[in-house]
Parts: sequence; C-alpha cells; structure tokens
Amino acid sequence: MKVRSLFFMMFAAAGLMLASCADEAVGLAEEPVAEGTGVATTIKVVIPSGAEAVRVEYPTADGMNSMNVPIDVDVNYSERYGACAITTGEIKLASPVATTVNVYDMQGTLLAKNVPVAAVDGTVAGATMMPEDAVKNYVSSDANQIFYHSSGVAMFDDSWPKTYTKDEDYNDVVIDYDIETKYVDMSVIPDQAWREQVKVVMHLRSMGGEYPTTAGLYLESLDTKYITNVETSLSLGNMGDFNAENMGITYDVNLDGEHPLITFNNLQWLVSEEAKTATYEKNGQTWFVNPRDPSKIAINNNPLPYTDKIADTFYNVNAGIINTGGSLFTLTVIFKGIDRNELSAEEGQKQIEHFINATMDVNKQNFFIGCHTEFANYLEVHMKGYDPTPDYTSYDAHNAIGVAKDNSTTYSGADGSIYGMKVPVMTRHAYEKKPFHLAYPEFEAWFESNGESNADWYLRPDGYATPNIPSNYVSCEW
Repeated sequence: MKVRSLFFMMFAAAGLMLASCADEAVGLAEEPVAEGTGVATTIKVVIPSGAEAVRVEYPTADGMNSMNVPIDVDVNYSERYGACAITTGEIKLASPVATTVNVYDMQGTLLAKNVPVAAVDGTVAGATMMPEDAVKNYVSSDANQIFYHSSGVAMFDDSWPKTYTKDEDYNDVVIDYDIETKYVDMSVIPDQAWREQVKVVMHLRSMGGEYPTTAGLYLESLDTKYITNVETSLSLGNMGDFNAENMGITYDVNLDGEHPLITFNNLQWLVSEEAKTATYEKNGQTWFVNPRDPSKIAINNNPLPYTDKIADTFYNVNAGIINTGGSLFTLTVIFKGIDRNELSAEEGQKQIEHFINATMDVNKQNFFIGCHTEFANYLEVHMKGYDPTPDYTSYDAHNAIGVAKDNSTTYSGADGSIYGMKVPVMTRHAYEKKPFHLAYPEFEAWFESNGESNADWYLRPDGYATPNIPSNYVSCEW
C-alpha cells in the first residue's frame, strides 16, 4: 500500500481507461455528462491517449484545489479522432457537499468544465472523494512554460511506536516544503525542453523532540530512471544568504533505489552545545542559529556573550524565543531529466508525466522522520497509510512495541491515532509542551470523527498555544 490518506476522506482509483496514441491534443468533450444523485457522480470525458492520470479541480473555502485521478488500464471505449486514437472514460466522484469540478489532462488541457457533483453522505465505493487533502497543488503558466506546484507543512510527533495520546504536540519536527515542476510546450519552444525539471525546497522549521535525527522525503511518483542530473544546495534562507554546509546539519540525495530519497541529517546538532553559540550574518546583523534569549537574536551586529537562560530548549518551539526574523535551514534539490528532443515521443511523454506527478500527486510525497531512541538505533515515523522507505526493514518489529496498533494500515494506533500529518502552508505549529488539541481547539473533533467533521480545524489556532507567523512570512521564511 502506498498511501491511504487520513486527511480528509480519501483517495480511490477512478474508472478511466486509455488507448495508445501519439501525443496529440484532443478537444473538449462536447457534452460532459453527470449522472447519479446521492451515490456518486459519473463524469464522461474524451481523453487523449498516452496519459496515466487526469487532474480534477474543485473549489474549497480558501480557493481552488485539485487532485490527480489515476487511469485504469482497462479500455472501455475508444475511436479515431483525426489522426489520433481517443478514449471516452468515466471518472466517479463524490463530495461531502454539492460542488462543480473541472477536469484537465496532465498537460493542463481542459477536458470538461463546470460539471456538477452531487453531495454524498459518507463514502462511496470506487469513487474519488473530495477534498482529497488540505495541501494545495495548482498550475500556473509563464508564456510557453507551465509550472505545477504543491506546497505544505509536514508535522511529526516522535512518540511512535511506544506511546500515543492526542495531547502530543506534533512539533518534534516540522518541515515547510514546496515542490515545483517546470514543463515546456514543445510545440512552441522545442529548443527549451532542456529547462524541464522538478525542484524540491524543504525548510527545517522546528525540532521539538529529543529523538529525531533525520527528516526526509521519499518521492514515490518520480522514478530515478528519469533523473540524469541533480543540483543541490543547503543554506540558511531562501536566497542563500549563508552557506549552511559548515554547520552541523547535513543532507543527502539518494538515487540508488526506485525513487529519489531526500534527507536532512544530524538534526540533533540543533540542540547541541555547538549550536547554542553558532551565529551567522544576515542583513548586516549577527544572528544566532538557535536563539535562547530573544535579546540575543541580533544586537547591532555585535551580539553580547551567550547566556543560556533557558535549559533544555529545543529549536523554534519555546514561547518567547521563536526565531522570528531569522533564517531557516533550507535544502534545495533540482532533478533534471533528458532533453525530450533526444527521446522518442513515448519516452518523452513518460518522463514529463513522472515530473508532473512528482508535484501533483500529493499522496505519493512520503515525508518521514528518522529517530534514535532508547530501544532502537534507528526507526522511521511516517504519516498514516504511508509505507516505510525500502531500507527500513524493522517496521513490523517496531510496530509491535508499545500501544496497540491498527494493523489494517501503517503508522496508526488502534484508536486511529496518527504520528504525522500534512497541513497547508502557513499552518502554525504548537509551542513545546502545549497539547495539540489545545493549540487547535477543533482538532479533537476532527480526530475523533476520523476526518469526517471539522475538516478545516487548522484555520483556527489558539493564539496562546501557537507561535505567531508574521504577515511578512514569505516562502517559508519567518
């Protein structure tokens, strides 16, 4: 099982099919059809062959969101459309509220617009439920380049597998992330195809746990065989205002397996004696990497001698000494493929689909933390429904330790408890020792309903339990 997302109702394969065809654009279905009420909505669309998924766009309270729907290998209908074989496919959709959707192919071509979807009470077998996730993915364009984006926050608690209560704070590691795919319209600018890439940016926002050593992303929708070159950098801040490689935090990009594995390493350096006095320069001022006293964050380019007024402080989780204004450790990884001019049409299509899915298929963006505990030199903590990475072979043994588990899925307690979650950009994390259900008063109702109520709990934090993110917070810098 790759993923069964708890957030919010979830993902099931839709009944679509395709035949083989040259990659040639096909126009809109003349009359997209919506059928059924109270059970599921079936949308019939004409789909150009050669793709593996379509994108369904739907409105949410804070803007448009979208989700990818995989295409079934079974073919139920196809015919000739000009020089190209096409397919009429069926997508089954359901929503907790009545809504309308647009359907696109993975290159952004509109296939069906403003199709009504009936409200459904509960889940529907074989249907794709919306909203699939709180994390945004969207598409933008610049001239003849299309940009696919997904951004969010990954929050983890390091209590797996021994304990769980819903009073945990989910600040043991917090990662802000942005994933972007650049796609070139080769029918217009074929000489620019070399610019296509997948760019992953991860910001280490906080560490409030004693066990984490690693924070990573296993990008399951991108095969390493399509990656020919990797560019990497580790800095303090988005603009590379400080080269962080001479600090204790390190990183790795592993392409040895089927999918790329990106990790921050040596996280425990953040709470080491060395890190307590480490400084860097930004905007003409001296900043502490992990400030213990707010008056020492920056003092006229001339910091006073360090004084540890607060013992056993973690990183960016203690009230009064959040690193507001300073920079975060930022890891940037750019994956490049082969110039599609050098590939066959079929291979070029497969490569760009992998690049696009790396961004748009949020359910295969497998974030995790690695921990060193009193009973294990290394264990991995993932979100509910996600698999451990291939090299972590002790999951079954570790999962049997501690509290009772839900053995029908991965990384879940018998009561449905979770140890990590994705939330939208700008979602605050909790202060140290502040129970998460107090930081977010509606979280408990969402938790106990298994995601069926209070789905937007993250929009209403308690200001006394969560750090403020200033209004000038841009691209995960705060």
